[in-house]
Amino acid sequence: MEDNRDHGGECLLCHTKTRNSNVWVVNEGPLSEWFGAAPGKHRVFVYPLCDGCIPRARKNWEDETRIIEQHRLKLAAAEAGLEFEVTDGQGFIPFEDSEDAARFQAAWLRNAPPPGTHNCPKDWA
Repeated sequence: MEDNRDHGGECLLCHTKTRNSNVWVVNEGPLSEWFGAAPGKHRVFVYPLCDGCIPRARKNWEDETRIIEQHRLKLAAAEAGLEFEVTDGQGFIPFEDSEDAARFQAAWLRNAPPPGTHNCPKDWA
């Protein structure tokens, strides 16, 4: 968090430079374990979030939803044997052919977060 305040970072949502940090504590349980925490442990995310995006993040859980989606992308890409690249703050998974796409789609469906474990209104299926 100190590094972000000292040097600034890209806002998780709009990618503008900011010195603000936000913290999301995922309490122990299925979602925390899905994120890789040991059973009975919490998972903590510290990330840059600019003044302009704070209200929108609080209104619709967009920041937490973005973290979940990025984690799911990484899990599915790894399972499908594909590279997960980040360009300009956006996740990108290059597909060489339709087989890559099919493997990724199957992995995406298998790597949904545990049902009923997050406040956002998104359907994870």
